[in-house]
Amino acid sequence: MGVDHRALRVQIKVVVALTVGVYNLFMNSPSTLNILSGLCAQFFETKDWYDLIHQIIDSGLRVTSADRGTVFLASEYSGPRPNKTLKALVATGIKGESLEISADRGIAGYVFRNQLPMVSNDTSKSPYFSAETDEVTNYKTKTVLCVPLKTPAGKKIGALEFINSKNNEFSDEDLKAANILGLFAGLAIEQRVRLFELETKKNDLILERRRRLSGASQEGVIKTKSRALIEVFEKLEVYAQSKSNVLITGESGTGKELVAKYVHLNSDHNEGPFVVVNCAAIPESLFEAEIFGVAKGAATGTVARKGKIELSEGGTLFLDEIGEMPLSIQAKLLRVIQDKMVSRVGDESPPRAISFRLVAATNRDLKKMSDEKLFREDLYFRLNVLSVHLPPLSERLEDIEDISASLMDQFSRERGWKKKALSRGLLNAMRSYGWPGNIRELQNRIERAMILSGDKEVLDVKDFNLKSMASPVRSKTEGAAFELDLDGLTLKAGKDAVERALLIETLKRSEGNKSKASQSLGVSREGLRKALIKHELR
Repeated sequence: MGVDHRALRVQIKVVVALTVGVYNLFMNSPSTLNILSGLCAQFFETKDWYDLIHQIIDSGLRVTSADRGTVFLASEYSGPRPNKTLKALVATGIKGESLEISADRGIAGYVFRNQLPMVSNDTSKSPYFSAETDEVTNYKTKTVLCVPLKTPAGKKIGALEFINSKNNEFSDEDLKAANILGLFAGLAIEQRVRLFELETKKNDLILERRRRLSGASQEGVIKTKSRALIEVFEKLEVYAQSKSNVLITGESGTGKELVAKYVHLNSDHNEGPFVVVNCAAIPESLFEAEIFGVAKGAATGTVARKGKIELSEGGTLFLDEIGEMPLSIQAKLLRVIQDKMVSRVGDESPPRAISFRLVAATNRDLKKMSDEKLFREDLYFRLNVLSVHLPPLSERLEDIEDISASLMDQFSRERGWKKKALSRGLLNAMRSYGWPGNIRELQNRIERAMILSGDKEVLDVKDFNLKSMASPVRSKTEGAAFELDLDGLTLKAGKDAVERALLIETLKRSEGNKSKASQSLGVSREGLRKALIKHELR
């Protein structure tokens, strides 16, 4: 961003004026300066808007010995009509009545428009004085002192006015004190307004992040007609509000990340970040740096970089497919979980404290892996404090309609698509399909159908092209040939169906171990990953 030199010059002038004013006041009345400095310091400590305004008025009354004081703010700060009216946000002695004047009238209006202070020790002789306010407040104003309120950049905020009903004249010292008070008050008001704007933006961002994170989880996936799942989901809120680690198990695509987001959004860490790490997608050589970060100078030319653990500070770290995490990294992760301390790679300084919520997920049997020494048993027990198991979609077909409706509503809401419904025939066909890709496959199918169906309001079997979807693989014995329904398929669709079924069967036989599956299929881990993405199995 470039420097706004004009605004910078204005701010410098304000600071110079403030310094000169303080100096002059100090030379003539050090006791007043001491009072002012103590009073103005309080302006920047209060967080309540009305407390700030009361403090400004009370400070002015104390240093000027006036009867009453008023902070007039431009309607830009207090109403919908910028700079047309001045509203008395707080005025002493009016017993809560609303007081609003035109910015074109009265001494306060003159001071606001011209940004010049004014003292009138005989209002009957002032061409600018208006008795309109006296009529409302039943008060007889004899003397007035008014100074402008503005931001450091020179933007008009309002006016600060003090009045007397007796012939108590305001002195030059009163004017100097009020000017200094006005400068500090303008700074404090502007700071409070900006702070309020930042708080509003922060809250809006938090709400927007929650909306994006929640997705369909609250309405569709974390909602079921299955008795077994009802008991599981009823525990989620309790799990979320605890500080314990959560382990989510289930096949790929069953909604494990959505459950993790639900736990995050309903926990004490919900205002912090939700950091996702796909352990299966990180090369082993880069795993340590990705998770723990890198210290500056750890290697030639290395710059400091935070790891995923540090990035999750104050929020939730979600380790997806944690069964793919290398054993060497598991030991270091266990230490972080136990000590709540983290060190970057190559960092010789003491570990720093870290606070985050850990949620992990896997499609593998970690207990079996720990028995086979493929996963650390101590880490498994640390992760498995609270557990959630998500069954495949084929075991909760009664939820197909609700999940589909939730997904379609989400697409319509987020992308502005026309709302659609599913025909009864399509729902029956969907319930008879095995959904090897689970909820992720359902989501992709629905998204494609909503795009390609044009203006249709009700989707049917043709929109889903169910015939091109390979039937569920049925393997009777280990190593038995799997059966496919290839009736009516084109050559390309048939090849895709066979390839997809082979992937599913191989993953089942390797119990979700992608390294074993890629070796069995004769492809690299990256080749397997691309194939799984192509067939919507991730």
